Amino acid sequence: MTRPSSNIDTLLFENGTKLLLEVGFDKFSIRDLCKKSGVNLGMFHYYFKTKEHFIELLFEQIFEKYLDSQKDAAKKYSKAIDKLRAVIYQRALTAIAHKQLFFIVFKELINRSFDKTVKKHKKEELKFLVPIIEQCKKDKDISPNLEVKFILPLLIPSVNFAVATELFKTERIEEDGTIVNSAKADFNNYIHNLIDIIFRGLK
Repeated sequence: MTRPSSNIDTLLFENGTKLLLEVGFDKFSIRDLCKKSGVNLGMFHYYFKTKEHFIELLFEQIFEKYLDSQKDAAKKYSKAIDKLRAVIYQRALTAIAHKQLFFIVFKELINRSFDKTVKKHKKEELKFLVPIIEQCKKDKDISPNLEVKFILPLLIPSVNFAVATELFKTERIEEDGTIVNSAKADFNNYIHNLIDIIFRGLK
């Protein structure tokens, strides 16, 4: 079945994101979305069928933009280790800039069955990240003896660290693991220090 024009798609997804932020998933109304977008309710249901299907497509688009921002950040560098640093930093920046949206998305991914969306995103993410990590190992910036499956879990949670940094005003983590908080915590400095710690552990 064909989908509506890309302009209508874009409008619905943009307004859908705004509405999701305003009311959350449970109070998300297709009727309100269509009214906000000037789109016929019958046409919406013809193309998207249900609220759940529309939200699934919306989540896919959010993940695509999230991954695209990492790819754009990596393109600025030639060395694999610099690409990887840029990816981790970009993940953190995106998490902070859109923390409310990320909270809603991941809450719904946990509470509802969006397995297809999650698996698709993970597959695309691995397709992008694994070659960079393998090159880092070849360049010996990461220990060649470490398997990718052990490296990835250290890199991917950077989003959680980023959000925690802002919420709890983490200034730095000492070598012994002590967390130092400050009302004037420098987010950029903290994230770069965190990345340094991660890579020291991967040497």
